[in-house]
This record gives sequence, structure tokens and C-alpha cells, in this order.
Amino acid sequence: MIYNKKRFIYVRKLLSAIYKKHSVNVNENHCHMFISDLKSFVAPYSNYTNYGYLAIEFVGSEEDITKTVKLLEVITGKKYRESAGLVGDVMRKFTSDLLYNNGVKYYKYSFDDEFFFQSIDGINIFEFLNVAVMIVPVYSNLIKRKHGKHKAYESIEHVLKLSIPKECGGGMSVRDFIVNLSACKDMPHHVMDLFGGNYIQYSNVKNLEILKITKGWGWNMRGLGSDNLSDTYKYYRKINFILSLIKLRAYLLQELNLFIASMNLDAEIKLKERYESSFLQDLKHKIDKGTILNSELKTILGPN
Repeated sequence: MIYNKKRFIYVRKLLSAIYKKHSVNVNENHCHMFISDLKSFVAPYSNYTNYGYLAIEFVGSEEDITKTVKLLEVITGKKYRESAGLVGDVMRKFTSDLLYNNGVKYYKYSFDDEFFFQSIDGINIFEFLNVAVMIVPVYSNLIKRKHGKHKAYESIEHVLKLSIPKECGGGMSVRDFIVNLSACKDMPHHVMDLFGGNYIQYSNVKNLEILKITKGWGWNMRGLGSDNLSDTYKYYRKINFILSLIKLRAYLLQELNLFIASMNLDAEIKLKERYESSFLQDLKHKIDKGTILNSELKTILGPN
């Protein structure tokens, strides 16, 4: 049986082990943003259904498919959800486990009178907005006290200001939210140390496949919020972002199916993507050649 306590513990350990392999040392500093692939997500730009998948298919024996769905409920801690939603939840959890197991710290921007940063764990942040970023306050004074007196002040430079769109309960526009991503810079070690983060560990311990897939996300996202880029170039960046989402989903689904196989279950999960990668690559080629109109791109990909 897959439902006993020992197997639960095994499941958790295996989930953790998935993202401890393929580690890679990275000499450069990176600031990553991760967006889940749940179709119900309120996107920071355009219509998120343009980036999601169309359908999820379970292939295998009926009995093992039923057990697989139960296993997904165990992993996510959720019951009575449609199977498609469970698969999306599992892929979110895999991504958050990846970050959490690599020492990444998370901070949530709280929209109240004081606008403070609150530390939360690597799973709940996805429940908050499905967005995970490394962030620190715009400015902070550290007061060093000696014998009850102020000794010195130390400022912290702006690294990344995260503002949640109004559609998601925040106080800034969607465009401003995206533009703020342009403030993402290399994080000084002393800044991360102040907020409980181990920046050296964050920089140097990575899952190679995830790093390769997501390293260009910030560049493409920032372009979509810029007034200085042509609509054609924005569509080019949008296509790059969709391609990276397809790659990320494929990788996470591969890991999930390997996990299911390790449980000796005759079941496989397949995604039907809205766009084939080859089709998107062909669109990029047409943009390069100038053989496609923006109106045609809008019909296919939706508005920027």
C-alpha cells in the first residue's frame, strides 16, 4: 500500500532528493523569478491562458491511475480537487522544493500602512501569488547602538522592489509591477545575510536543468513592461517566455513521471500544450524575416 506512514516519509524524502541531484556551481550571481503554470493564475500581463496548457491526460491502468491521483493528494496535501489541478499543484511544489532545498529564503511584501517584508516558507509563497522572487527592501537604516546611543547608520541599496498588481490585491499597476523587475541586480552578500539568507549557497547550489530553463526569464519579463520596445520585439520576448514555460513544464513532468514509476505504478501523466515549440520557433523565424504582421501575432498570442 502507498498510504502507510513509512511510505509517506519515503515520499517526502524522495521529493527532496529529486532536486539535490544535478547540482552545479555557478560563478555568476542570479536573481530568478518563478511563475507557476496553473491556468487560474491572475497573470501580471496579458491573459495567462496564452501561456498554459490545454489538457492533462493520465495513461495507464485504471487502478494505478486512481492510486496516482491519491499520491498527488498526498504530495500536495489537498483532496477533492480535479486531477488537472493536482498536477499543477505538484509541479508548483516541485519548483518550490527545488528552491527551498537550495537554501533560498523568501519574503512577502505586505500591503499595509508600514509595507513590511514578512518571511514565509517556500511553498506558501506560491499560494500567495504563484510568484517567487529574491527581494529585499528598497532602503533600510541599520542603527548600531553603543551604550544606548546611535553610533552609525548604514544604508542598503535597492535590489528588487516587488509590488503586487491591483488585480491580485496590491497597490500598483500591472505595468509598474513588471517595470520594477528592472531593478533586479546582483545581491551583495551582506544584504542577504541581514535577512537570514545564505547568498553563497543560493548562488552556488543549483539544479542545472532549472537554471538553464529559467535564467532568461527576467530579461523577457522586463521587456514586456517597457515603453521603449516595439510591439514586434515584445512579441519576440513573449515567445521566448512561453518556450521557457513549455521547457519547465516538460522537465517537471518528466521528474513527476519518474517519481510515479519509482512507486511501481502503471501510470503516466501527459500535457497537451497550447503551442508546440516548433510552431513558436517558426513564429520567431517569421519575426526575424519580417514576414508576419503584429495583428497576426496578436491573434495567435493575445495582446502584449
